[in-house]
Amino acid sequence: MTNAKKNNLSNDIGLQTGQIIWILTVAFFALSVIIPTASPKHGGLYLLVLLALIAVMFLLGKGGSFSLKLTVFHWNLLGFTLFCFCSALWAVRPELSINRGLDRLEMFFALSLLYLCFQNAESVRPLLKVIMWSGFFVVFYSFYSLGWSQVVDLITTKSRVSNALINSNMLGMTAAYSVVICIYFALFDKARLDIVFTIPSVLIIAATGSRKAFVILVFGFVCLLAIKALSNRSILKNIALLLAMIAVIVILYNLLSRFSLFAGTLERIQMAVNGFLGEGEYDGSTQERMHLIEIGRRLFKEHPLLGVGIENPSVFTEMEIGKKNFYLHNNYWELLAGGGVIGLALYYWIYVYLMVCFWKYRDFKDDDFIICSLLFFLRLVMDYGAVEYETKSTYLFLLIFVFQAEKMRKRNNVDYQIEKEISNALGETVSS
Repeated sequence: MTNAKKNNLSNDIGLQTGQIIWILTVAFFALSVIIPTASPKHGGLYLLVLLALIAVMFLLGKGGSFSLKLTVFHWNLLGFTLFCFCSALWAVRPELSINRGLDRLEMFFALSLLYLCFQNAESVRPLLKVIMWSGFFVVFYSFYSLGWSQVVDLITTKSRVSNALINSNMLGMTAAYSVVICIYFALFDKARLDIVFTIPSVLIIAATGSRKAFVILVFGFVCLLAIKALSNRSILKNIALLLAMIAVIVILYNLLSRFSLFAGTLERIQMAVNGFLGEGEYDGSTQERMHLIEIGRRLFKEHPLLGVGIENPSVFTEMEIGKKNFYLHNNYWELLAGGGVIGLALYYWIYVYLMVCFWKYRDFKDDDFIICSLLFFLRLVMDYGAVEYETKSTYLFLLIFVFQAEKMRKRNNVDYQIEKEISNALGETVSS
């Protein structure tokens, strides 16, 4: 399959229509990050207008006719959405669970529309580029809002971007995923001019001081380099290369710790490690997160089956910490505390399904499989440090993983049929 075909959105809605849908989708996900703080009153209306435009373009491209088949992706969204509404029955504040259910229902319709638009794409690359470019757009907006001098000030003084602009962790992670995906295209596709946009993105990551964004950036970059370097080499060369890369990582870490760009972030990472190990000095943020996990653990112990109601752990954190709408900063404990074992299972069962598919149909010669596996792993790891079940980008990633699994399964079935036909043909030739 040529790279040009891989980058096409769809073969059945027209090239120009597909390009317009892609641009509107980039705008939708970029604004979904910016709007909550930039325009909280009218943000929902802007997103609705973009979705309406996407729907119109899709219908024009399809000639007004289409069919939607419900898949594991849709059933996962619907199942957890229904649980959000049901959890209002036993929640301390039912309106919180209902509001989250309504948000999820809106997300279901939005993602179902995007499913229709992208389901016939040759590969997941158009959606990967949606994540990359929407992230770059958010970075440009941040630079425009902050100004170059303030970004430099934040880095040199080891301060962090204020959450009044965009939540600092969300901003950092959005930029980090864009950089990792851009590096993937540069390494596995071809040299691209858009690699220059990784420079302002890295500066924004440093300005956010986000530990999670730093881990995504470094781990993603190192893994992609290692996978690229290890391809088409002998076992001995691979071992030597791995040892060399470990040495490079250690040296790189020591250099970064002396370089002011990520000095503040590395200090925060060290504090987090100290807090986890219970040794040395750790900061207030780490202490607060440990307290939040303890709250989640206690709520789960008291309500193990159904939890205290989706979104309702924030009620208990407000009582103990004094902050409103404050999540547990851990997706696993947030779901266990709010939804119990059943809520966690309803949300994560599709990830287990995807793990099985990725392993069963694994193909390390498929570049898209490599990036999807890496992103899949990063998302699950990052869920330990952030509540992600409410963000739109989470479901865009999930949509990419589902599409990749479907394409791998179909390709495997086709290859099996071809091998079977060849085997039968050879058998007939021998017998004759």
